[in-house]
Amino acid sequence: MGGNFLSATPQTRRTGAALENVDLTVQVSTKLNRSHLITGKTALILPCLGRTERDIQGSKPQFVTVENSMGIVHKSEGQLVPASKELMSEVSIVCSLAHRMFDDHPIQWSKLQHNYDDIRNMIENSIPGFNDYNSKVRQEGRFALPNPPRDSRTFHTEGGKAHFSVNSLPDMSIGEQRFVMMTIRSHDQYN
Repeated sequence: MGGNFLSATPQTRRTGAALENVDLTVQVSTKLNRSHLITGKTALILPCLGRTERDIQGSKPQFVTVENSMGIVHKSEGQLVPASKELMSEVSIVCSLAHRMFDDHPIQWSKLQHNYDDIRNMIENSIPGFNDYNSKVRQEGRFALPNPPRDSRTFHTEGGKAHFSVNSLPDMSIGEQRFVMMTIRSHDQYN
């Protein structure tokens, strides 16, 4: 979504060969890039608003939040006139597709599409460290997510020390008519 996936991944040639074996690739992109040349057997390329462009939903300006690699969250609000009035934001595209596939059950996708504060409220209720999310990002402009090793040099482990482990990869096989949605963040990209 919004990036140059192929060029951002390590082992670009190997990644490209793997992408060409995928039945369907869908890219939501702010501008054309090399990733659009190496696709699955069927490919959808959905152009979208860039973060620098104004995003008006439900007749109200919207903004997204971004998190940098240090766990600092801040507001990102476009100021430029969109390149086309036909462009939708990434959020709007995802919510629109989800609404068409699942209607508004169990998530009210059509509501989320028109008010990004509702998405942040859901994040606040789901992820520790995002309490008062909408207030913090508006008043302070940015805030740091809790990070006990950084903030207090503590680890929530028996003995209070860091533990390293090796974990097996999960079985990601899925049944017929099921889809897996994933996001990947490479170095220097925002969430």
